[in-house]
Amino acid sequence: SLLTRGSRPSQSAPSSVVQSQGGALGNNSAGGAGGGGAGAGGLRSVMEINAKPVEHVATEELTPLEEPEAAMRTLIERLGSSDWAVQMEGLNALRALAIYHAPTTVIPELHGVVRAVLQVVENLRSQLSKAAIMSLTDMLRYLKSQMDPELDQMVMVLVKKATETSGFIADEAKRALHSAIDNCSEPRTISALLHANVNKNSNIRSKVAVFITIVVEGMGTRLCGSRELDRLFPVIVQYLSEGSSEPRQAAKRALLSIQVHTKSSGEFERLLRRCADADIKVVEKLLAQESAIN
Repeated sequence: SLLTRGSRPSQSAPSSVVQSQGGALGNNSAGGAGGGGAGAGGLRSVMEINAKPVEHVATEELTPLEEPEAAMRTLIERLGSSDWAVQMEGLNALRALAIYHAPTTVIPELHGVVRAVLQVVENLRSQLSKAAIMSLTDMLRYLKSQMDPELDQMVMVLVKKATETSGFIADEAKRALHSAIDNCSEPRTISALLHANVNKNSNIRSKVAVFITIVVEGMGTRLCGSRELDRLFPVIVQYLSEGSSEPRQAAKRALLSIQVHTKSSGEFERLLRRCADADIKVVEKLLAQESAIN
């Protein structure tokens, strides 16, 4: 097993995965064409495993691997397998590697690993896609700012998934984005969100607006005088003119938060003066409405 005794793996591994711990992935040459079947050591066939419902392993149930280096050597191959059961086993192994063995396994190969996981995120099998997103959430949580260089591509994919009609996929993607905001450096997270905002899809921009607002409210006074505020302000103002209510409401929250935290510095007024006249009027109308309510 990939996990140490006492842990609960997501499912029984196909023979190719079990054998990969002692050699190359899928190396069945010793037994000829039928050497990897259920009769060899009592292992279940891939067909039997594929018939079993997918189980997603909770982060707390993952334990250190007995042979992390061996697991890492076959990881990329497993993630790219055409057998979803092999991919699922690889994803669970990756999560354990990221939590317990990252410095000597995942970190040196981080870019390639993230690329491989993002490809699984796009898999049409929704349960497998969810498992891949869970892997990204754990990597963000435990590797923290070491994930910064991978954020642009990762956030773009996760924001897209957060717009999906499949509720459990969208919810998992949102959890991963929260993990990025909580654990990665603020400048790089903001850059990644702004990078995703260039997408012409209004649903994607709506979700970006929501997560930009979460960042703004989380930073509070730390935004004052920062380069990040200069970059965020005009984008937030433009959200006020979006057709959908979601980005408009998010922008309203963000602007009111910025106004509160920059009240004494006059920074809000300075940034507003740099906006287009039409945008200034929209903001002034919003502030007048809020003033009348309060």
